Amino acid sequence: MDVLIPIISKHENDPQFLASATKEAGKVFLLVIVDANVPDMSFGFTATEIGQGNTLMREIKRTLQDSGKEVVECLEWGETIPKIINFAKLKKIRRVALKKQDNHWFKKLARQLHEEKIETEII
Repeated sequence: MDVLIPIISKHENDPQFLASATKEAGKVFLLVIVDANVPDMSFGFTATEIGQGNTLMREIKRTLQDSGKEVVECLEWGETIPKIINFAKLKKIRRVALKKQDNHWFKKLARQLHEEKIETEII
């Protein structure tokens, strides 16, 4: 099964999170979204944080490859929530793993994923 890990909390490199998020995954898609209208600095990446997003994505990729996972890195520009939903649909990804956050935008994302019937695991 494929899993999508959108890198939105900037803490997705946590080993326990990664182990849980990818436990049954054959292929892992890592998605960094650069959103010019990021409403909250703790949710997603702004254009000035592209380097930080790429560094974090590479670190996660190395960790997952060391555990035998196939990893695909993706960097997209646009609105964070619609990009995550559309990416999952386009790639036919059945499960999205999210690092838990306590903010309005995270709750909105989780609700919209549920409404779109995309399996969501909040860790």
